Amino acid sequence: MEKNKFDLTIIDGPPGIGCPVIASVTGAGYVMIVTEPSISAFHDMERLLQLTRHFNIPTGICINKFDINTDMTARIEKFAGDTGIEILGKIAYDPGFTRAQVQGMPMIEYADTAVTGQIKQLWEKLQNNLMSAGKKAAGRKETVIKLN
Repeated sequence: MEKNKFDLTIIDGPPGIGCPVIASVTGAGYVMIVTEPSISAFHDMERLLQLTRHFNIPTGICINKFDINTDMTARIEKFAGDTGIEILGKIAYDPGFTRAQVQGMPMIEYADTAVTGQIKQLWEKLQNNLMSAGKKAAGRKETVIKLN
């Protein structure tokens, strides 16, 4: 059987920072860390960033449900600025995600809300970063790691 060839492979990595995460970033050309504004997710994000820096993998951050703890969101943003990591986007909490999931639909097809605009902006920024990273690391995969 012939293997499919794709320009982009996105891997939804496991949460946390254990061995499965290390395996999922191996060979990655870019990692987007999806974190939430909580103490435990913040610490996992710090440790994951150490891992991606160790492997010299370009990394960006998305803050999911950023509006549920604005103080922690500000802490994440300050950390990102202090370490030179780009905040790719912030997605607000929206109960529409659950309704979309029940309907078996992606949120951006289920509803046209402020959140879907945030998702589209995130995707545009991510695509630009992937193109830039792709020029530097052709043939690597891209990895998305959720810390929630």
